[in-house]
Amino acid sequence: MKFIKKIVFLLFVVVLGIVLFNFYTAKKNNANKKQEKDCISNYGYHLYSNSTKNYESLFFELKKVLSSDLIDEEKYVSIISKMFIIDFYTLNNKISNFDIGGVDFLHDSIAENFKLKAKETIYKYVKNDIYGRRNQQLPEVNEVIISDIITKPLNNGDYKDNNAYYVTVNWTYQKDLGYDTSKSMIFIHDGNKLSLISITD
Repeated sequence: MKFIKKIVFLLFVVVLGIVLFNFYTAKKNNANKKQEKDCISNYGYHLYSNSTKNYESLFFELKKVLSSDLIDEEKYVSIISKMFIIDFYTLNNKISNFDIGGVDFLHDSIAENFKLKAKETIYKYVKNDIYGRRNQQLPEVNEVIISDIITKPLNNGDYKDNNAYYVTVNWTYQKDLGYDTSKSMIFIHDGNKLSLISITD
């Protein structure tokens, strides 16, 4: 009888150990998963648990701008330009090379090709961090400066907008690892929002 009790007790301890281990592992894995914290649903902009503080601050600034009865479009395009750069060029918070930043701001017509190109270039060597054990030095955008914003007509066959926004941006990183620091971008009116259609040097 004592022997059976010992066997039952040992089985209980083993099962409890397995349950606790699985619980701990699941909790750790979930802590490193990308979860939505907030969104601006009418525009398709999202704030995730792994967003940087700079991005989060701009997200709430954007939310305020877009809730106004009369939207200041220059302010709007300035904020989303900064958000795009922060989200796309900050790699140290990305779960894997499939976790492409900045896609909320892309025009639907370029989104898929953009993501494919990103996976083959800047995101190519981003190691998987699903378990939170990645040991890799990756960039984090520090400050984004809008150098220039102009509006002018665009009609290139693919897109037409009488008041497209041409934005020039420069930025710095927490640590310079040799990544891009300036780009020119074009945003067009896309329903109720502005969408990015071009990013060039």
